[in-house]
Amino acid sequence: MKIKHLITILKFMLILGFIIVGASLIFMLYNLFTGNTNSRYLTATSYEMQAFGLKEQPVKLYSADSSISYAQLNDHYKVTLEKNKTRNALPMLLSIFRLLTALAIMWIFLRILKELDLSRPFHPRIVRYAKIAAALFIFTDVLNLVEYNVVNSIVHKAVPVPYLSYLKEIGSSTITGVITFLLAVVYQRGVQLQSDQDLTI
Repeated sequence: MKIKHLITILKFMLILGFIIVGASLIFMLYNLFTGNTNSRYLTATSYEMQAFGLKEQPVKLYSADSSISYAQLNDHYKVTLEKNKTRNALPMLLSIFRLLTALAIMWIFLRILKELDLSRPFHPRIVRYAKIAAALFIFTDVLNLVEYNVVNSIVHKAVPVPYLSYLKEIGSSTITGVITFLLAVVYQRGVQLQSDQDLTI
C-alpha cells in the first residue's frame, strides 16, 4: 500500500471519529440544557469498583487435572450514581471535557496529516502540533485522575463500608503523551537537519 493511500485512509478515519465524537457531544449538551434527563445520553453513570477490607476470601477452585486454578471475585461491585443534578454535575462536566479533548486530539492529527509533504517531510508546524497533542494526552490522564478522586469521594460519603475504590485506568495516556513528545523532539531534529541542508544548497 502506498503511503499516500495510507494517509488518505487515516484522514478518513480521523474525520469519521471527529464526526461521531462531535455528534455525541452535541447530543449530550442538547439534552443537558433542555433538561431531558430520560435521554440515553444522560443515563445514570455506572462505575466498576473494588471493595477492600472484606473478611470473606474467594474460594479457589481447580480444574480436573489441577493445572488451572480459578476463583470468583466477591469484591467487585458495579456502582451507579442515580440521577441527581448536584451529585452528577462534576462527572458530567468531566465527560464533556473528555469529549472536547478527544476532538482536539483528532483535529491536531488531521492538521499534522494536512501539513505532511512527502517531498519535504520535515515541517516546523508538525513539531508544534505534535507537542500540543502530547500535552492533550497528558491532560486526558489529569481528567482521569480528577474523575477517580471525585467518584471515590462521592461513593465514600454515601457508602462508608465496605471501602470501595474506583477501578480506573490511569497512566496510559501519560505514557502516550511522553512518547509523542519524544517523537516530536526527534522530528524537530530532522527539521533542523533539513534546514541546514537547504542552506548548504
